Amino acid sequence: PAVTGTFTVPIEDRPLQVRVSPDGRTIAVSTNSNVMRFYDTRTHRQIRTVPLINADYAYVPSSGHLFAADPGSTPAYALLDPDSGHAFGKFILSKLWQTTPSTPFEPALVTRDGHRAFLVWAVWNEDGSEGETYVEAWQLKHPGPSRLVPLHATTRAMLAAYLSGLSVASAGIG
Repeated sequence: PAVTGTFTVPIEDRPLQVRVSPDGRTIAVSTNSNVMRFYDTRTHRQIRTVPLINADYAYVPSSGHLFAADPGSTPAYALLDPDSGHAFGKFILSKLWQTTPSTPFEPALVTRDGHRAFLVWAVWNEDGSEGETYVEAWQLKHPGPSRLVPLHATTRAMLAAYLSGLSVASAGIG
């Protein structure tokens, strides 16, 4: 791949993840300072910053909104309008997620039609072994608590499915 441009990030920030918007006009960069920076892909200039938790995030293909971890006091995700920075509703994580040590790899997924969002996570056992894997599922038109679904798999199975692009969470989740 050829380099087509550079984007400047403040020296104190370390980019952790980069996502391109569905229309290709914006790049969202999460950083180690709990800030998401948005850049215009044509001008390469920063458009805005939004405080967000350093966690996986996903663009909603049908709307261009971002499904990202909310920095509020309740562990939750939010839908974010990258153009205005406005957040729509809170998608609250389960009590099990809130009280159970989990692996650092927790992919956020959104269906192509933009109707559902998922967070896949796994229990991290005290001995360092892999534990049960779960999916937090939400309908994006209905903010609120998640529907917790056990996958009956380990983190290795979750990782393999995620990396292969399989639709892990959509089967069997209404």
